[in-house]
Amino acid sequence: MEIGNEETLVTIINSITILLTVLPPLVGVGMGVGLATEGICKTVDIDLDLTFSIMPMAFTSAPAIYSLLLFFYMITKSPVTLLGAVKCFGGAAIQGLACGFCGYTMGGIAKDAAVARAKQKKFTSSYFLLLIFGELIGLLALVLGMLILSGAE
Repeated sequence: MEIGNEETLVTIINSITILLTVLPPLVGVGMGVGLATEGICKTVDIDLDLTFSIMPMAFTSAPAIYSLLLFFYMITKSPVTLLGAVKCFGGAAIQGLACGFCGYTMGGIAKDAAVARAKQKKFTSSYFLLLIFGELIGLLALVLGMLILSGAE
């Protein structure tokens, strides 16, 4: 099996693509959950409202779910051409890196927004808007990744 063989290159690119789809979001979400946990612990000291305290964890972990959705979508593709493998690689890189940063960013947002919401009840609508708009980064990356993957052969 030669390294220059197109079939071998496609296999290598497909393997790296799977890593790019799953690994960055899991690392980002892991770091984000660490940040969100700090905010949740501070929130519980201020106000024992577990619904609003734990809510950020759902938003922080959503990018990992997005990466799993793209992973299962990508498994159905299995490109056989070099161009198709490169398209899948690009879609996975965009989605994986964006969801990784999104998970980390959501943890940072949750860390501070949960404390602000615990201190000021009128902040509830803004609290949810921060979480929802922060989550759009990951969702848009998922849509873009799926659009790019749909063109892969």
